This record gives sequence, C-alpha cells and structure tokens, in this order.
Amino acid sequence: MPDELVVMIDGLEMFGRPGLGPFSIVKDGLDGWDDGVAMKGGKVDRPQAHGSFTLPRFQESRTITATGIILATNALEQELAGNRISGLLAHGGTGRIQVKKAGRITWADASLDGTSVDPRRGSFKSDYQIQLWCPDPRKFGDLNSEAFGTGAPAGAHHRGNAAAAPVVTVDGPVLGGYTITGPAGELYTVAGDLPSGTVHTIDMNDGLLRVNGSISAGVGKVTTADVFAILPGQKATVSIAAFSGNVSGHVTVLDTYI
Repeated sequence: MPDELVVMIDGLEMFGRPGLGPFSIVKDGLDGWDDGVAMKGGKVDRPQAHGSFTLPRFQESRTITATGIILATNALEQELAGNRISGLLAHGGTGRIQVKKAGRITWADASLDGTSVDPRRGSFKSDYQIQLWCPDPRKFGDLNSEAFGTGAPAGAHHRGNAAAAPVVTVDGPVLGGYTITGPAGELYTVAGDLPSGTVHTIDMNDGLLRVNGSISAGVGKVTTADVFAILPGQKATVSIAAFSGNVSGHVTVLDTYI
C-alpha cells in the first residue's frame, strides 16, 4: 500500500504494519523524523538598550528514536533478530536511515546513540528501541538534474522545504576557464583550460572544486568562490559562461527538508 510506513536503518527494514517482516514499528513509534529541530546561536545583550543583537542562528543536530516489536516464530529467530538490533551501527560510524511514507522516500545519515531489546516472557516477541543522532539535521529525497550551457541557463529546483545546496558539474573541453552565476548574482569563477574527458564538480555545501571527483591542488584555479543555495518552491536561474567558446554541464539539487 502506498501509505504504509517502511523504515530502513543501515539495511535493517522495519514496517509500520505487523506481519510484513520480523521488525515492526509501533504506532507513533518513529519520533524526531517529522519534527523540526531547535535553533542554536549566541545571544548578546544590547548594552543600555532593549533586547539583544541580531546574530545568525542555525539548526541543531537531529535525534531520532524508533520503537517497535520483534515478531519471531521461534526462539532462535527471536534471538537472532535481537542480536541484529543490538549490533546495529555498532562500528561507531554513520549509516543511512531511509523512511518511506505516503509513497515518498526521504533519508539522512546517522550514527548510533543506543539500542535496547527486551524479550517478552512466554512468547517469541521482543520490544526494541533504537536511538540515532544525525549530525546534519536535514533530510533528503529525490535528485533533480538540469542541463545548462552557453546561452542556456538551468532552472534549478527541488520539492523540499529548506534551502538546498546544489552540485554543479562542468564537462571539458573548456578553453580559458568559466564563470558560474548563481540566482542572486553569486559568482564562481575557475581560470585555466578544462581538457576533454575531464569533469569539474563544485559542491555548494563546501565550495570546493573537484577534478574527476578529487580535490586536486593546482588543477583549475578558483578566482571567485561564492556559494549559493536553491530555495524551496521556486525555480532558480543558474547560468554558466566560458572565457572562450562554449561550455556545458549540469546543476543537480536534492529535495532538501528540515
């Protein structure tokens, strides 16, 4: 059914409807995924005046709790399923949480805060809870890609509810270099030739230039490095122009939610 809840954490699949697998999510058992997160930022009092100075504020990280029941058919299956929960993300690194709801999939990367598994006496059922921490509070969905080139800007867009950082790829050959212009006039300029078969990638999350996927010192000189975001609910014009001749590439934007 398209409205069913399916949660996958580092490959472990859990269902909002019992009977589809050994791991079920109880009603209202996914906490922190649909909620907003608190804001962080300093507050500096205005001396001898009302209120405080206006300072930039940012989103805190996201905490998620998944609560459910293991529905096993025998003691061995119950034991193995419990071990699967207790060993989830035990390596200490990050893994992906993916949530399918109303036919739409969103995802984020998370690390483990803790797990618990409590077998019910006299049955093959166990209650479990998984607590996750997402250092980046944003959730992501589908990838939207738009081609652009000389005289043909891209209408970059996404279907989320938060500002999204696009990724721009530029394909060689390009003579002399090129300039990318963002929706509010931001400029990202790379000087130097881009040979045939070489791809430049600029991720507006960090503003770094990558050559064939790697950060390469001395290959492509960035002379202006304005980063920009694509706001939700609108098409944003992103253009590119070469210093000499033509240039082409793509602007890709993930649906981005908070």
